[in-house]
Amino acid sequence: MPGDGKPEGIGFDSLMENVTLAAIQGIDRNGVILHWNAGSEKLYGFPAAEAVGQRLSELIMSGTASAQLDRALGEAWESGRAVPPSAWPVTNKKGERLWVYTTLLPVSREGSVTEVFCMGIDMTGRKRVEEKLTGVNRLYSVFRKTGKAIVRCREPEELYEQVCRIAVEDGGFLMAWVGIVDPTNQLVMPVAHWGSEKGYLEKNRNSILEIPDGLGPTGTSVREDRYDICQDIENNPRFAPWRDEALERRYRSNAAFPLRIGSETIGALTLYADRPRFFDSEQVDLLESLAEDISFAIEGMDSEERRKGAQEALRRSEEYFRSLIENALDIICILDSKGAINYTSPSVERLLGYKRSELREKSIFDFLPKDEPPGLTGALSRIVGNPGSIGDAETLFRHKDGSWRTLEAVGKSYTDESGNVGVILNARDVTGRKRMEEELRRSEETQRALLNALSDSAYLIDAEGTILAINEMGAMEMGGKVDDVVGGDLFEMITPEVVEERRLKAGEVVSTAQPIRFESEMNGAFADISIYPIVDKLGQVSRLAILSRDITQRKKDEEAQRKDRDFVSAVINTTGALVVVTDSEGRIILFNSTCEQITGYSFSEVSGRHTWEVLLVPEEVERIKEMFAGLGSGEYPDSYECHWLTRHGARRLISWSNTVLHEKDGSIGFVIGTGIDFTERKKAEEALKESVEQYRAIFESTGTAMCIIDDNATVTFLNQEFERMTGYSAREVEGEMDFTGFLAPDDREEFLKHHRDTREVRRNVPVHFECELMDKRGNALSMFANMGFIPGRNSSVLSLVDLSKEKGYERDLQETAERLRHFLTVASHELRHPVTVVKGYATTLAEYMEEMPRELILDLLGDINSAANRLTRYVSELMDVSRVEEGRFPIERKAVDPAQLLRMSIEDMRMMEIQNEFAVKVDPGCGLMNVDPGKFVQLMVILLENAVQFSPPGSRVDIEVGKRNRGFIVDVKDQGVGITEEDQDSVFDRFFQVEETIHHSTPGIGLGLYIAREIIRGHGGEIHCRPREGGGTVFRFSIP
Repeated sequence: MPGDGKPEGIGFDSLMENVTLAAIQGIDRNGVILHWNAGSEKLYGFPAAEAVGQRLSELIMSGTASAQLDRALGEAWESGRAVPPSAWPVTNKKGERLWVYTTLLPVSREGSVTEVFCMGIDMTGRKRVEEKLTGVNRLYSVFRKTGKAIVRCREPEELYEQVCRIAVEDGGFLMAWVGIVDPTNQLVMPVAHWGSEKGYLEKNRNSILEIPDGLGPTGTSVREDRYDICQDIENNPRFAPWRDEALERRYRSNAAFPLRIGSETIGALTLYADRPRFFDSEQVDLLESLAEDISFAIEGMDSEERRKGAQEALRRSEEYFRSLIENALDIICILDSKGAINYTSPSVERLLGYKRSELREKSIFDFLPKDEPPGLTGALSRIVGNPGSIGDAETLFRHKDGSWRTLEAVGKSYTDESGNVGVILNARDVTGRKRMEEELRRSEETQRALLNALSDSAYLIDAEGTILAINEMGAMEMGGKVDDVVGGDLFEMITPEVVEERRLKAGEVVSTAQPIRFESEMNGAFADISIYPIVDKLGQVSRLAILSRDITQRKKDEEAQRKDRDFVSAVINTTGALVVVTDSEGRIILFNSTCEQITGYSFSEVSGRHTWEVLLVPEEVERIKEMFAGLGSGEYPDSYECHWLTRHGARRLISWSNTVLHEKDGSIGFVIGTGIDFTERKKAEEALKESVEQYRAIFESTGTAMCIIDDNATVTFLNQEFERMTGYSAREVEGEMDFTGFLAPDDREEFLKHHRDTREVRRNVPVHFECELMDKRGNALSMFANMGFIPGRNSSVLSLVDLSKEKGYERDLQETAERLRHFLTVASHELRHPVTVVKGYATTLAEYMEEMPRELILDLLGDINSAANRLTRYVSELMDVSRVEEGRFPIERKAVDPAQLLRMSIEDMRMMEIQNEFAVKVDPGCGLMNVDPGKFVQLMVILLENAVQFSPPGSRVDIEVGKRNRGFIVDVKDQGVGITEEDQDSVFDRFFQVEETIHHSTPGIGLGLYIAREIIRGHGGEIHCRPREGGGTVFRFSIP
């Protein structure tokens, strides 16, 4: 009967009742359900009693789908023909969304339609697989395009915006944004976004703290350094702070992935989808890999910026310290933990007679007395065992002439970046002072002369403290003259704060008859005091000799070293040279103690004033002003001489060595002038007249190539080492050749400038520079040159040290390290992409292949095959390089038609799916080429693939073959970006890439052109490249 869910008279019971694979309903003209089988109940969840009598479109459908079903039913009733099957969205009794593949079949009796059967099969599972595959394919598109953006973008902000755009436009996300942590407020601040944002980011905030504003995916991802997902924004309590704004913009699910630089999480990439449970495991894996790629890129950008900043700071620091140390008067040296000398300042030659090269790598203990008490040896041992500590000692050091010099040394130990301990040692020659002290102990008759010759305060007192003799410095310290002080009580004249200490020390010497030395401090002033006993004929101590040196400045220097601060100030105040620092306009901003001692002015009196206002003699004022005026144009001299006036009007001749330091923007920062007072030495130096034989004896004993040049740079004298190094004899050179004739063209102008500067100021402080010297055979030798003016001779002396081997080793090491770093970065980048593709597609096929269309399976297998081919090509290139390096790269020649070889090469390119046009031109009459066919095709494929990679898509590549001088010339011409002149030789080197590694935009690991060159060389030919007229590059090679 109608209404019981079964049709009459058509055998429904036997045919349809128990069918569960298909849902079948009988529908009348009004769309009302007449019959409802077991398959319908299983699929939709409604029993027949509930379904029969209701309209089908209203029971399981709504909205647009419901109206479409009613129209299809009407069409079946009117036409009497079946409606083709199609997929319909329906909702079951539980409210679950299903997809049903449905056919409408009209049933006719006596020529008219009496009922329409609706037959449906559940295809929800298949539909979901298709949606999942679509989502995965979109993410692979995002992955590929993001990789290209990483290559192109130079700044992180630009990359962030491109990633967000690609995620929305290609990944199907409603909105994407990148946020970076602001450490001041612990918030993730947006720096880029794309998609349907509509003020969402401005109205909401994301904290990285564990508070309500930090519990969403973005805050959790940054705080816990992992990805975090909210699959249902509407119902997840964690999303409460943002829910209303999110739902208003149709956000239904959300995921965030951390971005890192090194081990530090700096922000997150956050994505929003338009439906709940959007993010499955495959998508999460791909998005996590995408975030890691972005992190890798921004870490590279950050490392590059920090590297440039560190290099600039290091360069300026080294320039500043080298200028100060190289001009120091005291000996400054660097020792390793065993006492080997790694470095000495130039002053060692003046004070001890040794060339620096004669001391390098020698042990300092070889120059100390064998039976010396453990003074310097013990001090070095103590500070080496305690890195960062300071020690001082007095020691004897053997002069080059065999005599012994007394040195007062202060050293500080340090640890370098490799963990090795070393010592910086500052030594002053105090031989003269020590001799005077010794003479004082031996002879009372000459005490007055000796006392006044000392720069320290000196006293002679009896056992009760009465002053018997005193030098002028000591009297000044007491506030009177010598005659006024002698006869007074020493202990009544000194400050009460230290009188008891001094009295006890004097009593100790009287009672023990042993000298003592101690340091005393009073109101911040320090003194180094030595008390020596003088015994009478009865052996009793009757008098005391006291030496007192003001060591306040030294104490300040030691304190600065102990705190590891203000190293520059310590060097300046212990060198003994005049050091003046001025700004770009000549105003004094630093005036060291030596300047104060020589001029009589204190720093406070000259600070902020121009040097010519207080110090220069009138006739030299304009010259010094002009020098400062020329600073901006780089015309300030490296050295010059001038006269200073002391407070008392005395003239002092000062020889200056200058260093100009620039600010980061290129402007003049300040000028450091290091000067030596030559007033007393000038007369003696001008009186020296060295004979040719004396110069010869000195020059020949040095072991260094040396020569003398006159005003015109003509070589007037040279030693045997110079002859050996250059291959020229003295007869060919002396008086006949200019020194510039030995120099490489690029070095001549710099040398002439140093020569002019040296002669203009008659400077005898050496000028140091590097240059290339050409020997008689035309070989270029890298040299380190020292040039100084010879007073009274109108000549300059040059000494040359061959650095060729060191320079070569340094260049080879740098080039090898850079190429290896470059190769590892490129190889990891290039190998990772195809591996990722193979892994991703293989995983997808393994899980969904049975449900995927055949066309999609073939597409994925094609991508896997392309990635595998790419990996195979890289491995083949590496194996070819290995064979070349091991000499296992044989060339087997035979006569072959060049046109045939080019056709084979182009066919190989087509197999690589390269569709560019290849225009081939072979000159008539070329004949056969005698080459290795396989190697030749490999060579052409490398050149053609290189041309295609660096040319616009679809552009033409021209190939031309001609015969020249019993050989063949082959040109490959592209229309690409071209190669800079500086890279034209390097492109054939192993691992060379034109672009920076982090922006590597073309496939390959930099081996192709290297292999191409080795193939050509194996045939006895050569290859080079040059710019192509109109744009692009021409690669030309020849084969004999």
